[in-house]
Amino acid sequence: MTERLKAPSASCGTGQNSRTLTAYFEMVVGIDVSESQVEQARAVLGFPNLIGTAEELPFPDGTVDLLMAVSVAHWFDTECFIKEATRVLKPRGLSLYHNFAVVDSNSFVRIEIIPLKQQLSTKNVIGFIQTFSMYQAYLRADLSAATVGENNITEMKVSSTEAKVDFIMKYFCVLACKPE
Repeated sequence: MTERLKAPSASCGTGQNSRTLTAYFEMVVGIDVSESQVEQARAVLGFPNLIGTAEELPFPDGTVDLLMAVSVAHWFDTECFIKEATRVLKPRGLSLYHNFAVVDSNSFVRIEIIPLKQQLSTKNVIGFIQTFSMYQAYLRADLSAATVGENNITEMKVSSTEAKVDFIMKYFCVLACKPE
């Protein structure tokens, strides 16, 4: 019997990136600290989603083939996460970190900056910003100050929320392999 390939996705959120792994791994497990995010991920059948942190993964030592973290590395205690990734990865196991924020840490080596430029409607740019957890925290703290609307249209120098603007994000990607 062949061994099952295991790929947890740390801080999986709603599971949108975790689902991409299901075609390649027999066991994909999404993990997130947010109960509401895990509930949304569980709404899509196909793989388990657990409440937990990236710094304390619920796997035995040396049992993970790929550990993925997408657009969340800025939330980690980087040193703890690297130690935990090293603990759970099998020899020659891979870790993949993809983020749009630069992580200030000596533990990561930035391999590549990947610019992403696309035309989006102002409404879509504003919607994207509203998904950021920092925006959501600001919204909870002061609902009146966290409004997005006319002020943003004026600042972007566009006439409506349907106007197209250049949206540019810079991503970095780190792929590492645990030595044997």
